[in-house]
Amino acid sequence: MKITVVTPFFKVAPFIERCATALLEQTLQDVEFIFVDDASPDESRAILEKILAKYPERNARIITHPVNKGLPAARNTGLTEAMGDFIYHCDSDDWVETDMLEKMYKAAIDNQADYVYCDFWMQFEKSARYMVNPSYTESEQMIKEGFPESNRYVMENRHLPFRTRLVQWFAAKGLFPMVSLYEFLINKVYYGLRYRS
Repeated sequence: MKITVVTPFFKVAPFIERCATALLEQTLQDVEFIFVDDASPDESRAILEKILAKYPERNARIITHPVNKGLPAARNTGLTEAMGDFIYHCDSDDWVETDMLEKMYKAAIDNQADYVYCDFWMQFEKSARYMVNPSYTESEQMIKEGFPESNRYVMENRHLPFRTRLVQWFAAKGLFPMVSLYEFLINKVYYGLRYRS
């Protein structure tokens, strides 16, 4: 499995159809799709089930939380089930170009990258804005500039491998679990060891 897409959802009935359709129509085929129902009280799940039925050839499933646990817990639920070499977190009100995963996977392989990120559009009711993510040449530069509060810990523990220092800092802050070392991230601040924008 090349990529696992983790998409938690809660009260996103107006958006889930567009999100799921864009994901399931990806040109990259070796993808696992995990949707986490975080006890959504609206018709989000019913809408999603109809969309999934249109793509029976896709490796897609829904995991259900009996009670709402919040976005971080829902992402972690998806991560515990993930089988992909890379993880892509997609918010349930986002949508992506149909070739995005293929392009990001190719960038990761071609550049031996641990993390891949990209620019994105912010869509508002009456307008949109193109958001450019910063580009870094060195991983430690990315940590220093992108996460300045992490810099002291990462730099003070130079006796540890860089990946270990980075993961320990993020785990201590509760920003991602230890199992999510290889994450594709979009619409957030990105961090990496070897990465490609």
